[in-house]
Amino acid sequence: MNEFTPRQRKITYAVALLFLSIPIIYLGRPASVASADRAEGDDAGGKLSQKRDDFTLGEASLGNVDPSSSTMNLVLFGLRGVATNVLWQDAMDAKEKKDWARLRSDVDSITLLQPHYEKVWDFQGWNLAYNVAAEWDGVPDRWYWVKEGTKFVMDGVDRNNQSPDLRYKVGQILGQKIGNADEKNYYRRYWNEDPDVESFGGQTDPKFNRAPNYDGSFRHHYLASRAWYQYSVEANDNPKFPRQTQMIPELFASKPAEAQRQYAEAIEEAGEFADAPAAWADARRDWVEGLGKKRLPSYIGGTVFVEADADDIQQMTDEVNARLEAYGIERRIDPREIVAEISRKRESLNYDFWKAKAELEGLQDTVDARRLVYEGKQAFVSDEPGAQKIAADKLRRGLELWEKVLNESPLGTQDTLGLSERMVDLVYLREALRFTTGATELPEDAPLYELWNGSDPSVREQSIDEFEYERRNNIIRG
Repeated sequence: MNEFTPRQRKITYAVALLFLSIPIIYLGRPASVASADRAEGDDAGGKLSQKRDDFTLGEASLGNVDPSSSTMNLVLFGLRGVATNVLWQDAMDAKEKKDWARLRSDVDSITLLQPHYEKVWDFQGWNLAYNVAAEWDGVPDRWYWVKEGTKFVMDGVDRNNQSPDLRYKVGQILGQKIGNADEKNYYRRYWNEDPDVESFGGQTDPKFNRAPNYDGSFRHHYLASRAWYQYSVEANDNPKFPRQTQMIPELFASKPAEAQRQYAEAIEEAGEFADAPAAWADARRDWVEGLGKKRLPSYIGGTVFVEADADDIQQMTDEVNARLEAYGIERRIDPREIVAEISRKRESLNYDFWKAKAELEGLQDTVDARRLVYEGKQAFVSDEPGAQKIAADKLRRGLELWEKVLNESPLGTQDTLGLSERMVDLVYLREALRFTTGATELPEDAPLYELWNGSDPSVREQSIDEFEYERRNNIIRG
């Protein structure tokens, strides 16, 4: 029996490997042009390459490719997990010792090893923007780390552009961190006039003040937040991308409209009343035409939208029944189930309240009422001669407009937050009248007197405390 010699076996194996590699190379050959730029006649690549594009499984489909990530993983062989654990421990140690340079270096190294593990970008971005920023005394230093944390998550989006959650996280930091921080008045100024004059010349930081698919910078951080939230909703709507894991679908979908509403509130708080009507009109549009007409997943099957008339409800009923029939399910639903599902979603969104609120706030009388109260409070804290008389006059006129608006509004007494704000406004009026007339109590002919007189004494005391806090901290709200 003849046997192959060692040399013959090696040649046979080499030929077999070469022969087997031909179909693999053919099936896996890359496309000549990226799928987004591909025109008719361009080579789409092999079958495996086409399937990677179809199911967005390729490295390039996930986001920007960083060659250094692949190099590190290759050099470490099978020890990537060990190296990652060591770096996480070192990063925590650097944070405890306030060694910020080492912390940032460790974080960057972790992302090279785990570029598509979203929790790395999420947690460490939040860590830099919230925890590390809070460790600094100077507001410009805190701002620097808020930016670093946000830009870190933005880089994560670039590397994982299918992720609705990471896009959402950027919008959340831009909205909540800047908008709710104790230093928010400084942060809002820094948004357009960065304190790092040497790097940005007193202008905005272009790597921070940005959003995908938008050319230029945003005048306000809430507008940037809205753009990132909208970007996250678009990713969540893409059937090829994974679904978001943050919250129930309707609340997730409401975030762009919520950010627009917060923008309208913020510019009024800053005394920018000229732009307020348009901002509130956009807030109503986002809420009613955007969210109200958006298809939302339904537990009974299919999708529903909340701003629906009778014809829409019948159409949604037919769609669900068609799906049930296609799946061979005998059960059928009637329009009442669709109506009940819409009611549940409207309730979870507090939809009707915010729709009415946007309509009320967009009225010129409401904007004028806020402007007069704002100017009255400015006069109240002024040392100019006769300022208290001006304050009393503007506060009274503003509250008269508020009384008119609230009497005509369908919200009535439902807007408890708004009514508590009016209670504080009434304290300002009482104190301004104390200076000008010597009255120690709010007069009965004062606008909204019934609101004041009919309130529980504890509520009046709370309003007085809020007035003292605002005066002590020089806070002026319209």
